[in-house]
Amino acid sequence: MEADFEAELQQQLTEQEEAVVGVQQLLAAEPASTELAELLSELQAARQATEESLLGLKRQRLLGELDALHGGGDAQEQGQQQAGGGGGGDSAPGLPPGGACIFRHTDGRHYFGRVLPGSTAAATQLEFMFPTRAFQLDPVALPAAALHPVPGTSLLPDPAQLQAGARVVVRAQGSLLWSAAELAEVDAAGQQVAAITPADRRRHVLPLSAVALSAYAPNPHGGDSGGGGGGGGIPSVLEGSSGEVGGEGSSEESGGDSDEAGDEEEEEDEEEEEAGSGLGAAAFGRVSLAMGQASTLLQQQAQAGPQTETSLFFGSEAHSRGIGSKARPAGCAGCRRRQAPDLPLPAVLLARMGFKGAGHGLGRHQQGMQQALAATALKKGAGLGVDGGGGMREGSSKRKRSGKQRRRERAARAGLEQREAQREAQWELERKTGSEGLFAVLNSIIGDGSVAQAVKEANLGMRPAGEAGATRQGHLFGGGGGGGAGTGKAAAPKQEDRRQLAKRADELAQLGQKVQHLREMAARNAQDKLMIPQIRRALAEAQAQLAAAQQQHSASTKAIHDREKLKRMAKF
Repeated sequence: MEADFEAELQQQLTEQEEAVVGVQQLLAAEPASTELAELLSELQAARQATEESLLGLKRQRLLGELDALHGGGDAQEQGQQQAGGGGGGDSAPGLPPGGACIFRHTDGRHYFGRVLPGSTAAATQLEFMFPTRAFQLDPVALPAAALHPVPGTSLLPDPAQLQAGARVVVRAQGSLLWSAAELAEVDAAGQQVAAITPADRRRHVLPLSAVALSAYAPNPHGGDSGGGGGGGGIPSVLEGSSGEVGGEGSSEESGGDSDEAGDEEEEEDEEEEEAGSGLGAAAFGRVSLAMGQASTLLQQQAQAGPQTETSLFFGSEAHSRGIGSKARPAGCAGCRRRQAPDLPLPAVLLARMGFKGAGHGLGRHQQGMQQALAATALKKGAGLGVDGGGGMREGSSKRKRSGKQRRRERAARAGLEQREAQREAQWELERKTGSEGLFAVLNSIIGDGSVAQAVKEANLGMRPAGEAGATRQGHLFGGGGGGGAGTGKAAAPKQEDRRQLAKRADELAQLGQKVQHLREMAARNAQDKLMIPQIRRALAEAQAQLAAAQQQHSASTKAIHDREKLKRMAKF
């Protein structure tokens, strides 16, 4: 499984390198393209990530093989390895419990360790002296041949080496893990330091026993990774494996770890672990498939070269204005920057998307079919029913409608005139009778011929007094005068009394209401130029009738009062 995964990563790295070469060639042909520059940077980042993953995978595989070799070998092999380690550093097979040593963990780094009680000849129980992660709190078991003595007598840092601003690892109070920090102050006399941890930006005052220069131990084999012997076996194998991927410059990786700061080394260690063990085969398979497709498409575009000619993808482009037309949008600033002056923008877009012409699509693998709409070019001014229409012709001659539309217009105008005449007649009835709607029609039919109406109009001055006896019944039965004997002499009106005076007061109130109604009508139709003159004439007539009725009422009232006064005088 691991071998297949490693082979897949190696194949993916090869494809990525080919894709980078292809994009670099495209970018050289078109230096102003920002899209190609972004694609090149993404491909380079992906290639670097793949290289790191492949390096971490090989490193873990080789360390696992070496651990199995050391753990499964017999005492003779371990003795031979110990005896042959004089070139790169001495091992410490006889360390007492509590003694300090240097060992190499499965991540390829060297750490300071302390021997725990209960160790046997086959395996030595160790604990990390400066654990920075939770898993380092657990003890580890290693063969005695893999342990090396600590050069020096004490692991405490020298106060002379500590300066403000130096980066160290510290263990805060109440914590079991060590973390990266930056020294703020150093008190050499009091054997104390003040450090700031960048993770939480807190200031800690700690003794020198809680400070270490680095969480990692120096390489016991020194910087010379090419020395022979048993002690230099592990570094030489790892450096040989890293040289397969990273080249000659990768051989200094294990030797230069001890010179870096604590937190930077921790970040690099985390990245190596995630790249080596946190990625699955399925994720790399999907990435490899996607990168392979992108690489294939880029190679095809690189082989085709830049599109500098104008090509017709469809036959309909001669008259269409779609994506395949040759019409360039007005004011397109990007046209001058991204294409040649004589090449239309839609053609460049289609060519860059990989479109080749009829029979090819714009899918991921150019598997689609593009069918242009059927179109027929007609001559200027020609419609579908003229010669250019072909089979879509509707008729040979234009159909006539025999004046049907004109007859409809005349009928509509006649109906409008008739409705206007009816409204005018209704208005005239309302004006004469002082009523609205159906009551105006009834009053015009039966109200004018009654005796009461005749007397009313005679008293108001609207009809002569001699015509008051011409009743509706006289007209119906053929009578021309007023009385039953047919003498032709008009009967003299009776003298008015207070009862008739009360009726006259009611009529006066009705005339007042009529005047008020006409005034309201005039206010409502003040903007109507057709109705306002008629309303004003009717209002003037009603006001004249009201004035005459008021004068007649006052005269009648005075006459009644005078007559009653005479009666009282005569009685007296």
